[in-house]
Order: sequence, then C-alpha cells, then structure tokens
Amino acid sequence: MNATVERIVNLLFEDLVQSEEVIALREEVMNNCQERYRDLREQGLTEDDAIGQVVESLKGMEEMLASYPKKKADVEDPFGDQSFAKAGVDTIRRLRAELMDACIVVEPSPDGGIHCKMDGPGSPFIRVKQEGECLVVTQSKDGGESSSAFSWLGRMIQSWTSGGCDIRLQLPKAVSLSDVNIHTMSGDAIWRKVPADRLEIHTASGDARVENAVCRREIMIHSASGDIDVDGDCGRLSMESMSGDIDWRGEADRIFCKTASGEVDLDGSFRELDASSVSGDVDLNACGTGMSRIQLRSVSGDVELNLPRGVRADAQISSVSGETRNDSDPEAPVTVRVYASTVSGDVTIS
Repeated sequence: MNATVERIVNLLFEDLVQSEEVIALREEVMNNCQERYRDLREQGLTEDDAIGQVVESLKGMEEMLASYPKKKADVEDPFGDQSFAKAGVDTIRRLRAELMDACIVVEPSPDGGIHCKMDGPGSPFIRVKQEGECLVVTQSKDGGESSSAFSWLGRMIQSWTSGGCDIRLQLPKAVSLSDVNIHTMSGDAIWRKVPADRLEIHTASGDARVENAVCRREIMIHSASGDIDVDGDCGRLSMESMSGDIDWRGEADRIFCKTASGEVDLDGSFRELDASSVSGDVDLNACGTGMSRIQLRSVSGDVELNLPRGVRADAQISSVSGETRNDSDPEAPVTVRVYASTVSGDVTIS
C-alpha cells in the first residue's frame, strides 16, 4: 500500500462523521486508488506521475461527499502566524506534522517561545496546536471556508507542479523532543539545529534536509523523488529515495542508504555502513578507526571508498565489466571488512 495515496484518501474523509456507510465508502475508494496507483506504476509511470493521476481521479469526490454529515468543528484556531506562551513549552515531548504542498523549516527559537511563521504566497491553512505532550502542525483542506474552485483537492493537484507556502516553526531549547514525525506530499522538509531523540521525515516529491542535528537514537528519512541531505550525528541513520540523491556528513553508529537512480555521497565516521544505488555512483569518505563493516553496491555506477590513514581493507570487490583496485595500506594496524561490487562501473579503494 502506497503511504502517500493512503494519506490523500484519509484527508478526503477525515471531516466526515465515521458512520458504517462512510467507513465502507472510504475503504472502497482506498482500494480503488491503491489499485489504480499499482496499475499506473506497472505501466511505467514514475511515483510522482502515478500519484498525480490518482489525485486527478478524485476530483469529483468532494461534491459527492458534501451530502454526508460532517464532524462538529473544533474551536477554530487562527491561521497564519501563531505563537505560544513560554510557560509550559517544556511539557512538549513530541512533534507531528502532516502537510500537503507546504514546505516546513524547523529551527531554534530566538526568544524561548514557540513560533509558527508563514513565508511566501498562498493560503496553506496551517494550524499549530498542543495535544498533551505533542505539538501538532497540520495543513487543512479549506481552513473552515466553504468549498470553492480553490478547494483543497484543486490546490493539491496544482501543487504537484508549483511550490506552496513555507512554514517556519521555531522551537526553544526548553523543548526536549523524544520523537519527531514529519510527512509532506510536495513540500520540502528542513530540520535545522534542533536536538531530538528520534527524527523521521517522509516526503513524496519534496527534498529532505537535516542541518547540524544531534539525534541521540535515530534519523529515518524516506523520499519518493526528492533529494536527501543530512549533516548531523545520530545512533542509527536510514535514508531511502527512489530517484533522488543522498548526501551525508557526520557521525553515526549504523548507516543504511539506498537510491534507485540517484548518487550517493557519504563522509563521516561510523561502525557499520550499507549503501547502494542502481544507476548512480556510490562514494564514501570514511573517517576514524572504529569501523567494522562496509558494504557498497551499484549496478551501472562507480564505487569509490577512501579509507583514513592507518586502516586497511579486508576486501571482497567485484565488477563484471569495470576495473577493480584496492590500494589501501596492507601494513595498516586496523582492518575493516569491505564488500564492494558493481556490474558495469569501477571499484576503487584507497
């Protein structure tokens, strides 16, 4: 099941009273959309194009669903720039963001308060609220206004080819986050200098960027067609993109990264690392002497590993039609196990 298609269908039904009829209808629409998405992918469409066609096919749903009773509206929060009082911000432990076309930047607060600022054109209908220990950022469909030609679905279709509004969420040092979960459809997600135990970012077509971050447990990033760029330290690091490039600089215990058609460029210290690309190059500049295992793979790209002085590679390397070379120092006191392979590219260890 495609997660982006699932979120789109759930957004379509979220404001309705969940009667048996509505639940059954939602399941039927979900199954039809997932089946349509699979068929389009099998026909050779990219993930972005397939999702765009699924969204296009839902155009008539809003009018049909208008006859169903809606949930009672919550007390309306103001849209646009929002701020929270400094008192009580230290009770926030989690952050969740669910966005459509809006880009989000999370960065340190200048004054100890929580601020949500809107940059750029458009009406993204952003709401920020606290639910217990969780700070929730959502992009609603229509901001409480009646349906019009500028409905949420129309804006979503348009957002597949044009950028949305930027959200700048500023968090103070007093906020100690144990878990962060950010989902965007076509917007970028940027995490800047804010510590957290665990950071998870999912995008459909937007880029994901982590700058000067310290995540004590884990960073997990998945993008269908966007680039991934991480500068930071963590325990475990997982990065996956279908067609985007992957870049990383920092320190980590275990690293896993995978892309189909993008380039992989890694630079830092770690204990175990597994990196692969189908048609792109895989480049690793390894630092430190605490490495135990490295696995690098590509099908049509080159694989290049640069080891620090004093480390030699106990290597199994292979290429079907390219050249292989292990120039690491055979007399170096520290040994790291290396598995490196490509089909039509070169493999170089230095």
